[in-house]
Formats: sequence, structure tokens, C-alpha cells
Amino acid sequence: MSRSEKLKKRFLDQPNDFTWEELTRLLSHFGYRQLEGSGSRACFQGENLPQIRLHKPHSPKVVRGYAMKDVKELLEAEGLL
Repeated sequence: MSRSEKLKKRFLDQPNDFTWEELTRLLSHFGYRQLEGSGSRACFQGENLPQIRLHKPHSPKVVRGYAMKDVKELLEAEGLL
């Protein structure tokens, strides 16, 4: 199993300790690139993919559960998961 497949499986399990770095790596695997917003806002854009707008987590750098759920639903709707 490749690194990206392991990361995808970990994301699908919706763990409580999924980090911002892991999320950006996962989204880049699907063709997204991160654009910096103002303050703690971040936007992910990909060609022919819907935008994903999130707040960057502060300390600790763990992505909130509601954000994980939203990203999962969007990626499933796009047929990426």
C-alpha cells in the first residue's frame, strides 16, 4: 500500500488527530493546491474541482471534526473517495 493510499485510508477513518499537514498532503494528491487567505483562512483549489475553504487550526495543528466531515463529503461528491 502506497503512502498516499495509507493517508487516504487514515482520512476515511476520520481520526481525532488528523493534522493540517496530512490534510494538505491528501488534497494535493487529488490535484488541489493551497492558496493563502487572510489570517487563518486557507483555500484549496484544483482544476475542475470545487473550492475548499477552511480555517487553519492553531495549536495543536489538528483539523477539527466538522472540517474533516465537510471535506470528506465534498471529496465523495466529486467521486475522489
